[in-house]
Amino acid sequence: MTTQVSNQTQRRLANDLSLNVLRAMKYHAIIVYSCVSKKALALVQSLHLPIKSVQIIMKEDPVIEFEFRNDFVSLEFEMDRNNEQVASLNDHPVNVKVLKDKLSYLANDDPRNQVVTMSNQGMTLREWIQHLCSISNNVKLYEAEFRVGGMEFDIQLLRNTLPKLRKIHIYCTQDETGQNEIICAQNLMRAFLSNVQDVQLYFGPLHFPLEHVGMANLNYLQIHSRSNLNYDFLFTLNVESCSIHSDQMPLRDLNRFFKLWIKGSNPRLMKLFIWCDTVVPIVPDWNVLLKGLRSEDAEAEGIKKYIIRNCRGIRAQIEVEHLGTSASVIFLVSN
Repeated sequence: MTTQVSNQTQRRLANDLSLNVLRAMKYHAIIVYSCVSKKALALVQSLHLPIKSVQIIMKEDPVIEFEFRNDFVSLEFEMDRNNEQVASLNDHPVNVKVLKDKLSYLANDDPRNQVVTMSNQGMTLREWIQHLCSISNNVKLYEAEFRVGGMEFDIQLLRNTLPKLRKIHIYCTQDETGQNEIICAQNLMRAFLSNVQDVQLYFGPLHFPLEHVGMANLNYLQIHSRSNLNYDFLFTLNVESCSIHSDQMPLRDLNRFFKLWIKGSNPRLMKLFIWCDTVVPIVPDWNVLLKGLRSEDAEAEGIKKYIIRNCRGIRAQIEVEHLGTSASVIFLVSN
């Protein structure tokens, strides 16, 4: 019994000592140490690191970024391009670059950013993602960014690999998107839309079904559009906040949208922001926007503001602005 207690005590003291050593290490070193063994990973998990967010960036050379309270750690996976095929989750990275305190104005390979280059530890990209995302069990941390065309996405395998996500970003090419990329972007959105809180879509295809995205029960929807964006999805929005960046100001669509809001539509919406930038500096005809709204002027400090109320007596403010080649409309609903 004495020997047994002594062995248990020694193991506990050894673990306590290991934890104290880990607590004194930098975050990037702790993450690297977690790859040593299953026991090392368990020790790192027990630290409950103060991670603010984890972003998984699925692109040609995938990246996983850890944001801490006062620190930043990034792991970049260099994939094999010798076969001239896009990478997949089942591929082994050539190596893994670990960077800390990443400075946005420095290149990724700048020695002031890079800390160490690791081997792939015998793990596929999928196993790396699962390993790093197991460091914390906080399901509110994770977000993913998908660069359509940069990787081969097996949607079912992707869903089984990634943790529960709070936010997704989908980037399409700014050029005319091919049919395969359109289908890929739609499949990604379909796979994750029901579980996320925030969605950001960049340069989506012209025929991308935005109405299905807008109808989702989201906290935030952001759209960076190519030209000729179809604004019909506005009329079925079911989000709390929506931001749209485009090259056109849809005055008639917005007028119709505000009239429907007055009648009780879009009850969840608290903020709508539309910003457009055009080559020609033409001042929008704000009278088209305000026609038939029975709005009250609330101009302040040179900014044009208008107040409208819906059928439930809820008050909202429309703020319009034009500066050079850009124009914006901000719609804010009072609490």
